[in-house]
Amino acid sequence: MLKKLLKYDFASLLRYWWIAAIAALGFGAVGGLAVRVLSAEPAFPEAVNVLCGLTIGLCVVALSVFATLSFILVAVRFYKNFFTDEGYLTFTLPVKRSTLLNAKLLSGVSLQLLTGGVILLAILIAAIVATFGYVYEPEELPVIPSTLLAFIPVYFLEGLALIVLLCVSSQLFVYACITLGCLITRKAKVITSIAIYYGANQVFSFILQILYLFGISGMTSWLTSTNITHPEPLIALVLFGLILFLAMWCTVLYVLEYYMLDRKLNLT
Repeated sequence: MLKKLLKYDFASLLRYWWIAAIAALGFGAVGGLAVRVLSAEPAFPEAVNVLCGLTIGLCVVALSVFATLSFILVAVRFYKNFFTDEGYLTFTLPVKRSTLLNAKLLSGVSLQLLTGGVILLAILIAAIVATFGYVYEPEELPVIPSTLLAFIPVYFLEGLALIVLLCVSSQLFVYACITLGCLITRKAKVITSIAIYYGANQVFSFILQILYLFGISGMTSWLTSTNITHPEPLIALVLFGLILFLAMWCTVLYVLEYYMLDRKLNLT
């Protein structure tokens, strides 16, 4: 049943998303062309350079809009499927609520990852277009220390785990805010959910700033002052600690969301 739920979710989410994805890749190519024109020798007239600068800004905005659109698509799909008239049909299906939640989580996280992949591809296209034909001299290429090379696979796996966990936590956070807003009121569900999301976001942003000031910033200063020759193992350990923290946070959010859907939600 999970496969069927995912099929319907993806069919709904990708209906318009793929158009925006193609447009994002096109903006990447246009932005790369604008960068190429700006760095061309001899230089183009000033009016052309100004137009290229505006084009680059427009491309950056377009990619940001694409990421926001994907976020909104997932949130709207979750709300409509669970908390509108469609929800009465959804919760009458012979499916556990955990399965419904898992389907929404998997489809939402998958779309986030696809969106991130498209944005990275657009940036790569922009870089290729901007530097096509340019030959780098050996001295221009960065030299990577051998100790860092040994830890690159570890950093890659830890970075991948962090990206997935960040997507899961952000998705569960949005779902929890929507669910809580719909539990609090029945008339202004959307406004209440947005208000809860904005308020909770501000609180967590403040907490993250405090953690940065007294955590990451302090650790960076300590590493700089102690002159550690090979900080790679310590960095890997810190990343592993972040993975554990995010995994616990995702577990808390999942349990909270499932509790609200299973115990508190009343569609009658």
